[in-house]
Amino acid sequence: NLDLFYPSRSDFCRRSNEDGTDKHLELIPDLIALGSGGRDIKIAFDRDCNPKTVQRVARSIHKLAGLFAELGCQTYTVTWDNAYKGLDDFIANSKPRDLDLAIKSAKNISPVPAAIKQVPSSITYFESSIERGLEQVKINEDGEEDREFIGNHLKAIAYVNNPEADGAALLLEFKTILGTIRRLTIPRCELAGEGREILGGLLGCDYSFKRRQRNLLLDYLHGLGANIDRSFTVTDSSGWVGKSFVMPHKTYGDDRLRFRDVDPSPESITEIKGTLQGWKDGVAARCEGNSRLILGLAAGFAAPLLPIVDIESGGFHLVGGSSNGKTIVLSVAASVTGVKDIPHWRTTTNGLESTATAFNHLCLPLDEIGQADARDVGAIAYMLANGQGKARMNKNLTNRKGKTWQLLVLSSGEVSLGDYMRQAGMTQKGGQEVRLPDVPAVPAGSQYGCFETIHGADTPEQFASSLSAEVKNNYGCPLDEFMWRLLIDMEDPQFVGQLAKQVHLVAAQLAEGTRDNVISRIAKRFALLQVVLGLAHKYDLIPFPCEHIPWGIGECFNSWLRARGGDGSIEIKKAIERIEHLFVTNEYSDRVFTLPNNNDRPVRNLLGYRQVNFEGQT
Repeated sequence: NLDLFYPSRSDFCRRSNEDGTDKHLELIPDLIALGSGGRDIKIAFDRDCNPKTVQRVARSIHKLAGLFAELGCQTYTVTWDNAYKGLDDFIANSKPRDLDLAIKSAKNISPVPAAIKQVPSSITYFESSIERGLEQVKINEDGEEDREFIGNHLKAIAYVNNPEADGAALLLEFKTILGTIRRLTIPRCELAGEGREILGGLLGCDYSFKRRQRNLLLDYLHGLGANIDRSFTVTDSSGWVGKSFVMPHKTYGDDRLRFRDVDPSPESITEIKGTLQGWKDGVAARCEGNSRLILGLAAGFAAPLLPIVDIESGGFHLVGGSSNGKTIVLSVAASVTGVKDIPHWRTTTNGLESTATAFNHLCLPLDEIGQADARDVGAIAYMLANGQGKARMNKNLTNRKGKTWQLLVLSSGEVSLGDYMRQAGMTQKGGQEVRLPDVPAVPAGSQYGCFETIHGADTPEQFASSLSAEVKNNYGCPLDEFMWRLLIDMEDPQFVGQLAKQVHLVAAQLAEGTRDNVISRIAKRFALLQVVLGLAHKYDLIPFPCEHIPWGIGECFNSWLRARGGDGSIEIKKAIERIEHLFVTNEYSDRVFTLPNNNDRPVRNLLGYRQVNFEGQT
């Protein structure tokens, strides 16, 4: 049987003399009866955030434990997780069948050392406020208070960790030298040493403290976070985490999930600017009748659906001459996602790994393949599509967790991926074609470069300039609306299955009559673009008729198929091209040479030759 007792803090014990001259304390009668027989005593205090209250509660627990120990009892403290401050909150929210079940559900049950019977003569704690700053407070037995100034205001306002729960950190709020309030996330592991990195980070953010109080400041930092109820999970990559979608500037779903830090960085690669209506009128409306712009539009919406419908990473490479509008297509895709600056191919492999991680489950536009080293292009195409960076090791020679991603690449260049690799003496393989197929940037018969129509503009240049200006003024709004609507639809258990079925049906229509498996795989990616753009049209994000969507995607797919030479393996096509090239460069290999003597120089650059003697015999 479990007895339950609800005393106030002042009712646990009392002095033996009413005048208070005797320092000896004793339990009140009700608690003496409760402790008779040497039973286990469990104390469930509310958990307070005020350091002064925490210290006083600790003193009361130690007093009580010492007095119960004299009765032969063992005393324990009981706590629950951060969602509940105490037993009353747990019972009110969880509604356990009985108190015994509530105790068994506790996060921690810790014994109180029975040897602690003496009441501390004073208590010491830290207190921080914007007005007074961070101070160490000492209160003696007579209630006299002594304060020691340490530095400006500093307190922890939230726990921070990664999805693997091995990167614990604290979000600090502090007052700078200039009087502004700032925030800083510090890894808790840095407190294991001398704290130089943490103190250096604070000083670098204009925090001020007394140098001679450095050790006190570190003591305070070590104890921070004991009563923090707010918590955040910070991911190193964007994209889906459970049922929530994390963007560099915003989270859709669980707001406790954040990208790389609790507060969005001013250097965030994405943001929302302008209005949705402004984007629909100025950007999306101009895509009507332009197949390549429809391709860019769809790529921006499609990437978040890659893991949902289980489609591999990959992308498209727009191939065409200079100044014909390829970058505008990439800008349209970036306007959907809210990408502020389009990345370029010209970067290191490590830099591109970091970029790919930041664009996980997003469309990654990469402008001008000609800026990259031709020897690296094929490996980069594999890396981006395979979704994994290089394996690396920590300082202690253990494997470091590699960077991973799943994304949709929209690339541009004046030459195809295969031609650019050929400049470095390399041959394009079928796997590279699957990952980044070459789509001609200029539609067949177009007189406006990448555009089939310029919507009343005088010249293609004027149309491109006007569209570029609209992209700079309105971006990020369409995907913002799209993600909220998508999260609502995904609550329907049949939604994902229906979406995947549509993708397979459209892919089968596109690849109808072909036999090469490569074509089927690429058709599935084109099909995703068509289906997702239809979904965006359903969400009222596309202002032109729905019939333009299959037309635009179909035009791009057919252009790619014609450019690759139709059906058949790319390896066989490339082998035939190399044989044809060999015959052309050695077109006189069938000539007959007469060698009158052994001093004639040999004939080079021939596949073979016939030697005829003076009698005409071969």
